[in-house]
Amino acid sequence: MEKYINSHFIILKSLVGSKNYNTDIEDSDEDYKYFIMPTFDELYNNHMYKYSECGGTDYVICDIRKLPRLLYKSNINFIETIFSIDMTFNVNTFYNFIEENRYELARMNLPALYNSCRGMSTQFQKIMLAKRYKERISKKFFKVAYQAFRTLDFLERMYQFNFDFQKSIWYDNNEEIINIRTGKLTYDEILTLVSKKEETVNELKEKFMKDVNEQLYIKLLNETKEIIRSFIKGELEIWT
Repeated sequence: MEKYINSHFIILKSLVGSKNYNTDIEDSDEDYKYFIMPTFDELYNNHMYKYSECGGTDYVICDIRKLPRLLYKSNINFIETIFSIDMTFNVNTFYNFIEENRYELARMNLPALYNSCRGMSTQFQKIMLAKRYKERISKKFFKVAYQAFRTLDFLERMYQFNFDFQKSIWYDNNEEIINIRTGKLTYDEILTLVSKKEETVNELKEKFMKDVNEQLYIKLLNETKEIIRSFIKGELEIWT
């Protein structure tokens, strides 16, 4: 794996998106997320680097200092970075920490995970129900419908798989969700599927209302701080 991107040292590179769920189709892009080490100047100026690019391969670059908060807030799109089928670390100590704790990190804040996924699905459903999509069903509609359904289905699967994130995002049997994405179902059939899934997920809310693991969050903050400290210390020694 490459060590640097845009003049920043790479800590973690992860494949994300449909290829990471086994729900990709013929024209699916490859999507990656990078978490990078801040430079001395960025630390000094309290600046967090962020960059994204779309093309044959889409990618987003984020400062590693953002990762603890993103995991704590339980954003499914960032939790998946530590459950990627194509995940590479350049810092062994951070890899060891994530490998040892990733299942607990995914369960660190289940109330926030539930609320975050419900909110995401609601936004996708609003797009689905927009007049322009109802009047002219398009490829965009089917992708948004897939996202609305998958986000809800993830919550049901999390409960079914005893809150195992890896099992919950990966589809061994992907026929139903691929049928939604590829337009093999009608507008009304899709709305019915999403509505029924929403009813099921609403009944599961209390199952996710568990205590937040604040101690693990502090450990993650400290681990992140330590790898940055060690890296910057090494850089300063080189300069002097």
